[in-house]
Amino acid sequence: MALNLKPFLGLIFGLSSIVFFGFSPAIAQDNLTIASTLKAALPEDLIKSKSGNWRDEIGTFKIGLVRGWSSDMSGSALARVENIFSKSLGTPVKVVLFERFVSLMDAQAEGRVDLAAYSARAFSTLQLMCECVDALASPTTVSGNTGQIAVLAGDSLALPNLADIGRSKLGRLALSNIASTDMLRGVTVFNRRPANGNEPFWVDYSDYSSLSKAYEANEIDGFVISAAATFVDRAAAGADELKLIENSGRPTSILWRSPFWPYGPVAVRSNLAAEAKANILALLEQIDVTAPLVHSTLSEGLVGPFRKTDMAGYANVSASIRNLVSQNATWR
Repeated sequence: MALNLKPFLGLIFGLSSIVFFGFSPAIAQDNLTIASTLKAALPEDLIKSKSGNWRDEIGTFKIGLVRGWSSDMSGSALARVENIFSKSLGTPVKVVLFERFVSLMDAQAEGRVDLAAYSARAFSTLQLMCECVDALASPTTVSGNTGQIAVLAGDSLALPNLADIGRSKLGRLALSNIASTDMLRGVTVFNRRPANGNEPFWVDYSDYSSLSKAYEANEIDGFVISAAATFVDRAAAGADELKLIENSGRPTSILWRSPFWPYGPVAVRSNLAAEAKANILALLEQIDVTAPLVHSTLSEGLVGPFRKTDMAGYANVSASIRNLVSQNATWR
């Protein structure tokens, strides 16, 4: 059953950005005020089959991307995407650009887009609202990581527990708020409300080196960092960022570790023909080798192969959204 999140779209997308390893401006734009809303389900005429041939029903297959999703979204790059999908599906293909995720979500909910590349939060929100999209595949890093974890750590004496975060300064990276907001909010309470990323205790740094020096110099008493991980290996073994905890010279301990968050998927509308879904999945699973330039455009700069996924892989993200909504039901 679909979850009615319409009243909370501004909260879900307005409090912070989700920015993964490529620091994509396509995701940072989620900070903009959300004016449009999503439909609760696909139109009835899209649910009912019109003929026995899915290619005839579709006509032109439409791929939705948010502007700035990858470093190369030139006309030639989009043409490459159209060409390779057209050859795979045996039907005309058109890439449609959107300025923000909520517009793309709206289009796919209405059946105006057949396939789209999403952030984890955008996909999970849409799926919770209309149950009209299926995740097919998600990108990975070159080392095989499939997502991220966030860690909140601090001086054990100055910051002994989560309840004390408002009494000290917490460092974070200015360009990536995923660790300090999307993963952390709903878990940490400040002034009797879940942390939203705008509290006065945050101090932004341009890179991990600057953050590390500030921590070693006692300018901050804690920090939030994100690190690449896999669903199986939540420890993110070997992540350089986690060396901050080991090499700081202060009595540092981890106060909180987030659930695993996967990278956002390439998703299709649920009522797309099974044959079309199979063709697309087969294409995505080998596209890093057969068409690396197309892979780069679709994968938000992550250079590892696409791997098959489904909604179950985004359970932690969905739970975070549900938690956020339930804890802020009286917010206006």
